[in-house]
Amino acid sequence: MVGTLHAFPRGSYLRNLQTVGGKWLRPVPWCSDYCFEYGYPYFCLCRPLGFYIGAIYHFVEPRLCQAKFYVIGDKAPPEVIALASETVIITGLQPDIRPYFDSVELSIAPLRFGAGVKGKVNQSMGFGVPVVATSIGVAGMSLMDREDILIADNPNDFAQALIELDESEELWNRVSENVTEKTRALYSSEVAQEQLSSSLQRRSHSAFRSREQF
Repeated sequence: MVGTLHAFPRGSYLRNLQTVGGKWLRPVPWCSDYCFEYGYPYFCLCRPLGFYIGAIYHFVEPRLCQAKFYVIGDKAPPEVIALASETVIITGLQPDIRPYFDSVELSIAPLRFGAGVKGKVNQSMGFGVPVVATSIGVAGMSLMDREDILIADNPNDFAQALIELDESEELWNRVSENVTEKTRALYSSEVAQEQLSSSLQRRSHSAFRSREQF
């Protein structure tokens, strides 16, 4: 079962909302494919992807030699397109990314800069797909390492986290279940609706009391 994502304008907090429906149990037959999804201008893609391909990928490839790595997003620059191979797939813009998240086992967020909730992280969370990320990639998201996500900052640790998540069914199932529940609690459209309704009620009550004072 896969989550259905709502489309919201870029730059809005609402784009972080998810309709949650995670995998929870490791699918069978299993594949080791993984992805990196981006939705910002292409210049924000080059640094994290360059870091992954240049510093991490050579640790991972021998262990996941048959795995495909999907780079999903619009307007990839020539230097990114040049990375394409039989196992590195530059997909271009995809109107529906659900088939990719339904087929991959994990996603990565090797971010080197940024602030606030990362859409690529919580989007993967909404699908129940575990994420390997840097500390910057999870900043401000209240995620616990090895419970909700795997966090690593240096290349070797990042590669080892990715490989461990691929090889450990118990770890994969635990992270998938936990992150789906956390997304439901923090970023689901149902929770946002409840919070908005509560906020409007408080404002209405406050306005009513202010009028009474006059």
